[in-house]
Amino acid sequence: MALIERACMDVMEAKWLWKEGDNLLQAIEELYTGAELAYQEYVDVQQRVSHLEKELWRERDLKVVAEGGSTSLAAEVRQCQEEVRRLEAEVTRQRDEVRTLWADVDGKSLVSLVVFLPRIRGRLFDTIGM
Repeated sequence: MALIERACMDVMEAKWLWKEGDNLLQAIEELYTGAELAYQEYVDVQQRVSHLEKELWRERDLKVVAEGGSTSLAAEVRQCQEEVRRLEAEVTRQRDEVRTLWADVDGKSLVSLVVFLPRIRGRLFDTIGM
């Protein structure tokens, strides 16, 4: 009877481990999606910065822009450049996190992924209460 109970517990634990593995894979996919979105936002902001810089130079060459407008455009370009730097850092951080996760996941058994990866990701959990 104890053997049957242990087998049932093992089946339940195996199902739970598969679910945790699926959750980890989903987390990796979400990180990829986030990195792709951050990169697309970076590209969009970079294009906006380029457009604003061209517009600023065109307005300066024509001397049409008043001093206040020119200052405003320069401030907007600086803000966009700061946003580009922030997004570059975010893309780099997310890519590094994805590489770290793939390195942690690569070649590991499902059991070791469930036991060790949450600790790596900063979440500890207890399997005793299952």
